[in-house]
Amino acid sequence: MYPINHLHGIHIMPFAENLVTLRRAANLTQRQLAEALDISVQQVKNYEAKRNLPTLDIIKRLAVVLNISADELIFDRNEREPKTNNLRVLAATISTFPEDEQKTVISMLDAFVKRHKLTEMMQAAGD
Repeated sequence: MYPINHLHGIHIMPFAENLVTLRRAANLTQRQLAEALDISVQQVKNYEAKRNLPTLDIIKRLAVVLNISADELIFDRNEREPKTNNLRVLAATISTFPEDEQKTVISMLDAFVKRHKLTEMMQAAGD
């Protein structure tokens, strides 16, 4: 089987590279990871060699075993970060808030984003 690099024109890796890096950071061998996931060592090797992609269930289990978010497995390092320095600083600061305050900030931001999208939709419908 040939390595999987694109699916319908979408770049789908860095998954394999991220998996290797995160597994090693957790000080796990391929065998230990396979045992924790209750899959074969060959399956882990196939993921890391870009021969197969895991199911969503396996991605969720990987995130739990490696104590990371699924985003860290799927996206390039900077792909999900804010694009401007101001947003990066704010995101870093907010991440230090207690969980209840983080939820409040996220709720407020979510409301602003929804309002903005609704305004855009209404303007597009009026054109």
